[in-house]
Amino acid sequence: MDLKTPAVDNRVASALLADDVMLCIVGLGQSWMQGGNRDRADPLATPVPEHPGQALQLNAPARPPAKFVASLEDLHERAGGDRSRERPLSGCADVFERALLAKAGRRHPLLMIMAARGGSTLAGGLIADDGLLPGSMVFGWMLEQVGQAAQIVRAQGKRLVVMSILAAHGETDAQLNADGEAFAAGWRRIRQAAERAIVGLTGQKEAVLLHAYQTTGLDRRSQQTQGCATAQVAWWQLRMSDIDPLCRCVGPVYWTTPGPDDFAHVTNRSLRRVGLQFGRYVFDDVFGPGRLPLRVVDLIWIDARRLRVTYAREIVVESDDARVNVSTLGAGKGYGLEYLAAKPAPRVVALETSADRPGVLDLVLDRPAPGTAGRLLIGARPTGPGIGRDSGGRTAVRSRAVLDEDPQDGFVLYDWACVEALDLPPAPG
Repeated sequence: MDLKTPAVDNRVASALLADDVMLCIVGLGQSWMQGGNRDRADPLATPVPEHPGQALQLNAPARPPAKFVASLEDLHERAGGDRSRERPLSGCADVFERALLAKAGRRHPLLMIMAARGGSTLAGGLIADDGLLPGSMVFGWMLEQVGQAAQIVRAQGKRLVVMSILAAHGETDAQLNADGEAFAAGWRRIRQAAERAIVGLTGQKEAVLLHAYQTTGLDRRSQQTQGCATAQVAWWQLRMSDIDPLCRCVGPVYWTTPGPDDFAHVTNRSLRRVGLQFGRYVFDDVFGPGRLPLRVVDLIWIDARRLRVTYAREIVVESDDARVNVSTLGAGKGYGLEYLAAKPAPRVVALETSADRPGVLDLVLDRPAPGTAGRLLIGARPTGPGIGRDSGGRTAVRSRAVLDEDPQDGFVLYDWACVEALDLPPAPG
């Protein structure tokens, strides 16, 4: 499998840190991007600015009002209505500014913009003002805000450069078992149309990336035994970059903690950490060597009962429930085989790693694999009706290397094994 990181032009990266440039990241999506959280008692993680004068936002409401005139203010999170709302924006900006400080020795002005609609599908037609595609309310509101921000920055003698659109989206489409390939094609269309429009608004020559997570949402209408069908959207969020290299996947967010009695939303701390994950990937793709999510790079049978799964980085198999609930996953710990012509399929009864092969995971089966066509499913089956670390589709496998550590509370964030469906090579014998 030929996986590539984007090429970084150091001259372009240096130019982005010029004094007359204000960087910008746009958040697009549904309730997760809005900071959707039904737990009124859950405190905000970032109620005050972390990087005053550097990490900024527009004073924009969630919906476009008549005759809106934007202004800049320090980025922070605030409660909205009867809900607390920690958008991923603050976490994203925080890790980005910290990474700049470590790499360049200084922070740089960064504007965060958000346009989202809770419960929205990608194509629309489900609720009022539904949809994110070009022509939708959300898409237009995004461009309106970028245009006003560009004017404000231009009046300061600077230019606005939008680096990436963050796609925190997919929960509703996944629950409706939407067609994954069409979903990915829609997001590629969004990136391309947004880039054309943003270039016209800002005058930038730099490309606009799109960074998407793998949704933790699954089709709750499906039976657990049909869990493979629920991951269509997540599979194609990962495959987007195989078709358009400027569409980047930051990996799954099934490590998040759901809110109490909430099958669709996660805690404020989790939403901040989703932002940390986004920010680390955006920074590395724009100013570093690029970053790939933790996805499989090779599959090979060692014998008829042992399938070797190779990752590009060193991995760890979690043995307890401290980070993700693995005790209810069974012996396969999120890895399973599916054969259309052989039911039931062989079960994974053990996961084995070794010190001399730190990126290799051996799946041990209870009986020899059949010679018919099959596939390996990773993180595709939930153990309950909810989302996230306790009952959503997930695995026990993470990167050994730390992705980020939140300075607020010391939480250590890792890359987790991507949700995947991979065709199996022919079994031996």
